[in-house]
Formats: sequence, structure tokens, C-alpha cells
Amino acid sequence: MTSKRSFINLRRENIKHRIGMIFITFFFFFLSMLAFLMSVQNICGRDIKTEEIIKGITALSRPEMGMGLLSMGAAVLLAISSFRYLHSKTEVDLYHSLPIKRREILYIMLTNDIVLFVMPLAIITVFRCAVTATVGYLSRGFLAGSFWSVLCYTAIFAVTYLTMSLAMLMTGNTFIGLLGFCVFAGYSPVVLCLLYPALASTFFITYCDTGTNLEIYSYFSPVSLANLLLSGFNV
Repeated sequence: MTSKRSFINLRRENIKHRIGMIFITFFFFFLSMLAFLMSVQNICGRDIKTEEIIKGITALSRPEMGMGLLSMGAAVLLAISSFRYLHSKTEVDLYHSLPIKRREILYIMLTNDIVLFVMPLAIITVFRCAVTATVGYLSRGFLAGSFWSVLCYTAIFAVTYLTMSLAMLMTGNTFIGLLGFCVFAGYSPVVLCLLYPALASTFFITYCDTGTNLEIYSYFSPVSLANLLLSGFNV
């Protein structure tokens, strides 16, 4: 019973200490909603056919680079705010003295951060669908694009968050953790996809670049994965 109460109280305290992050997250998502409203207004204000208006508004539902960068930024900030306690001996002693398991502390951090990201993302998606339905241009393509966008942004957030969390766990300083994240995020696209083929084609006579042996490395970095999801696939 004591452990269960401590688990609930720790979740509440963790959310209380995230008030600043909650406001920052909702602020940037609010800016995204304003940008969407302006885009819809511009499209509807043009003297074009209804089919072209529907096509233009449907295109707004697809994954975009701005929201992808916002997802990555939110993941980095949330991971830092969650695991920075590991870089303080006092906070580490406090957390580890609680009558709950350490894996449950990790579970609290992960679930709270996911909710802090997914909840405003879901609100924005519903808001966009409501706005599109209000102007009379809601289509099946818009709904499909919105669903696909939510999946892409959530995947980008999850991969970036786990990578940043790993960097925070492996380092003893927040700044070093950021540098570690840059190494983890840049190793695959920079070293494996760019530097290695360039050096191999220069120094190895038998090297043959078929273009398919490096595609798998795109999934090893949150940066290359985000670029793949945001620009490589469309509904």
C-alpha cells in the first residue's frame, strides 16, 4: 500500500514539476494551430475551383518538417527534464530512497512525457479536423493524412526521446548529454551514409555502391528517420 501511494504521489509530483514544460509545449502547438488557420484562410480565399481547394487543404494534413522539428525539440527537452536528476547526487539519493522500484520510476517518466506530447498533438489534430469540417472541405484524404501525421510525429518523438534519454543515462552532465545525443543522432547519417561511402569509393578499388546497402542505416538515427518519414512517404 505504501508503495502504491508513493507511486501515485511521485507521478503527481513529476507532473507538478513539469508545469513549465507543459506551457512551452502547448505554446508551440498553439502557434501550429494559428499557422494552420492562416493556411486554410489563404487557400479558401483564392479564386480557384473547389477540387483545388480540397486538394490544397488535404495537403496540409500530411507530415510537415516544422511539426517534425517541433516533435524532436519536445522530445529532447522532455528527456532532459526527466533524467537530469541523474546528474545530481542529492536528487539521485532522494529518488532511490523512495519505496518503489527504479523501473517504476522510469515508467513514470516515460508515460508522463508521452502524455505531455500526445495529448496536445491529439487536441491539435481534432482542432484541424473541426476547422476543416466547419469550412466544408473535410475529406477522407484529410482524415487519412491526419492519422498518418500523428503516427509519424509520435514515432519521431519516441525515437528522439529514447536517444536523448540514453545520452543522459550514459553521461554525467546535461551539456555532455546534448553532445552525446548529437553523436548518436549524427553517426548514422554522417559517418555511415556519407563519410564511409566517400572514403570507400576513394580508397577501395573493389567498392561498389548499389544504393541499397545503406538504406537500412536511415533507421539508426532520429534525424535520418525523421527525414525519411517527413519527405519519403506520403499518403
